Amino acid sequence: KDAACKSAQVFVGGILQSFKYFDNVHPTIRQAFAAPPETQRTAERWLAKHKGALMQSEPKVQWTFVGVHVRRGDKLAYKNLYFNANWGYYRMG
Repeated sequence: KDAACKSAQVFVGGILQSFKYFDNVHPTIRQAFAAPPETQRTAERWLAKHKGALMQSEPKVQWTFVGVHVRRGDKLAYKNLYFNANWGYYRMG
């Protein structure tokens, strides 16, 4: 509607992604990326063990586990674009 907008140039860069692109197939995606049952059981045992130890050491604290997925492969390939942190960076508390 505005004449100034017609002549404006816009550059959008980066990797654009939204969950909305996959909303109609999310059950299929969840199934495809689900951990195998034995892996799931192993993870659940690990979490229960560590949560139990934390609860014993600090019984008044409500513990919440948070998973973090760290992508490194593409970041290593494009070192000039990304901060290349070593594993110690991700383990800092």
